[in-house]
Amino acid sequence: MALNTEILKQAIKTAYLSEQSEERNANDSADRIADKIATAVVAQIKALTITYVTGLTTSTGPVTGAFTCTLS
Repeated sequence: MALNTEILKQAIKTAYLSEQSEERNANDSADRIADKIATAVVAQIKALTITYVTGLTTSTGPVTGAFTCTLS
């Protein structure tokens, strides 16, 4: 799966909107926003499919394909 800009954009927007009413502690609010954005970015990265076509080799020749593992 490729990065989904719209899903990431919505997650960032939601992070900001959820903190708009914060009036007591701006630093706590900034931490919560940063945490939500970081979580959204990591989720997008973990959803990636990495396809490679060159650079890996074995004794029988070059390797191509897609990684079928979970990024963590």
